[in-house]
Amino acid sequence: PIERFNLINDLWATVQSGLTPISKYLDFLSLVRGESDQSVWATILGSLHYLYRVMPSSSRPLLESYIRELLAPITQELGWRPMEGESTLAGQLRGEVLGALGTIGNDGPTQAHARSLYDQYKERPDTIDGDVLPALVSIMAQTGGPRVYEEFVQNSREARTPQEEQRYQFALATFKDPDLLARTLSMTLDGSVRTQNGPFLIRAVLMNPAANKLAWKF
Repeated sequence: PIERFNLINDLWATVQSGLTPISKYLDFLSLVRGESDQSVWATILGSLHYLYRVMPSSSRPLLESYIRELLAPITQELGWRPMEGESTLAGQLRGEVLGALGTIGNDGPTQAHARSLYDQYKERPDTIDGDVLPALVSIMAQTGGPRVYEEFVQNSREARTPQEEQRYQFALATFKDPDLLARTLSMTLDGSVRTQNGPFLIRAVLMNPAANKLAWKF
């Protein structure tokens, strides 16, 4: 795994430096669809999130289709629920690939199932695995509208732990509605967000392809 991690990491560095075409990099990733190591997948997913942010909106549907095809084997293997005897890293990988599939992969069935599981979580929190919950929140934010936004604002205010507060608070930076994102930005100045979290929330909006110009102007 460490050799595969280094190989992909170094190859991605050559893409960022302009030495390797993106198409060649994506062709190479297609060869490692059978990968099961969490650290290797973290590098792959990180590069795909980066590409999604910088790619022109007209090209994103092609990338989304590629991501769905790339992630299909690993998501089918891992499923939505922990398997008996699996490692902690396997649980983390499940959350990461499902989150990617439902956001930058724009996979309809994954998004629909995530909404169903999130409704289940609100009724019975103990039935949803802790590694899957962040993926559900991310998918809900990127596919949700004003109702979900208001719910997440309330969840952030009523959070029982700092981790839960930040999970919902930073999800407010990933919605697609410009009006909602403008509201998120204003929260960094009106006392709704802790002072130390404000710059990071603005950064999160800057990284949202739907709002980076809005955030820069702000």
